[in-house]
Amino acid sequence: MCNLDDNDLDLKSRTIRIREAKGGKDGIAFITERCANVLRNYLEVRPAIEIDGKSPLFYTDFSRRWERRAVYRMFMTWKEIAGIKRHGGLHVF
Repeated sequence: MCNLDDNDLDLKSRTIRIREAKGGKDGIAFITERCANVLRNYLEVRPAIEIDGKSPLFYTDFSRRWERRAVYRMFMTWKEIAGIKRHGGLHVF
């Protein structure tokens, strides 16, 4: 999520390219139609910006890429608020 760029997303084929996945090679992740629709809506309202010559898919209110630690902390906070007791972080869910 932190390193995804706009051009990594293909809503027609419902895929996201994951750069340098396992083994240092690119991977492809398939998304559901519902997820694709949410991303379409997000892209319609989100201002496009450029950071270091790239267009990040997600970025902070301060026009920076999200950091992994910040995403993890946010996830764990909302998991606690939701009352979810299951162990694990982002990759488990």
